[in-house]
Amino acid sequence: MEQESVEFELIKPDSDFLRENRTVPTLTWIGYSTFLWQYQGINLITDPHLTQRASPVNFLGPQILIDIVIISHNHYDHLDRKTVSALVE
Repeated sequence: MEQESVEFELIKPDSDFLRENRTVPTLTWIGYSTFLWQYQGINLITDPHLTQRASPVNFLGPQILIDIVIISHNHYDHLDRKTVSALVE
């Protein structure tokens, strides 16, 4: 069975746009296993690991108001306690 492939345009994230965006659906790879999904005014982040040691783009961490956090499992590489604590604050 033939698989359909999809190509995504790779662009450097615009932190100002991501902070202010409430209308344009986006999926942004933050780094490692972390993605920021913005849809209909909601910011959802998966497996937040935003400390300086795990993410090359840690400027996206607490500066964005996160509405929902999804942690896929409790391994150290998908659950960064410092990041989760910072998001709560």
